[in-house]
Amino acid sequence: MQLVYVAISIYGIWRWRSGRGEAAVRPVERTSRAEALWVAAAVAVATIAFVGLLTRYSDSDVPAADALTTAMSLGAQWLMSRRLLENWYVWIAADLIYVPLYLYKGLHVTAALYALFLALCLSGLAGWRRELAARRSAG
Repeated sequence: MQLVYVAISIYGIWRWRSGRGEAAVRPVERTSRAEALWVAAAVAVATIAFVGLLTRYSDSDVPAADALTTAMSLGAQWLMSRRLLENWYVWIAADLIYVPLYLYKGLHVTAALYALFLALCLSGLAGWRRELAARRSAG
């Protein structure tokens, strides 16, 4: 799974650095309806696949929640690699599941870490929204 995240991250670095025109970094954009539907479908399919894998090959007592959060994280990472604003909404939704999930599992430090990630996501969303608004008002 980590190799998938690495691959998406390498793609993201390349994409972010292939800005448009004189920009050093690609500007924040909104997700198109088509891409949003594609990502939602991919998350749904991945969730179903991961539930099967986790049920068969792991000792998870909550395979559906583990599968959903993993699939959502992959979808969010994909959107982030493309510098699309909506990645933050997916990360926020995932973190809102992760925190109570880790508390349920007795992983209190990990739950606290994901609460911190949630705060960072809210900050990232605010920053990207400001960037998008500034670009729209300038152009």
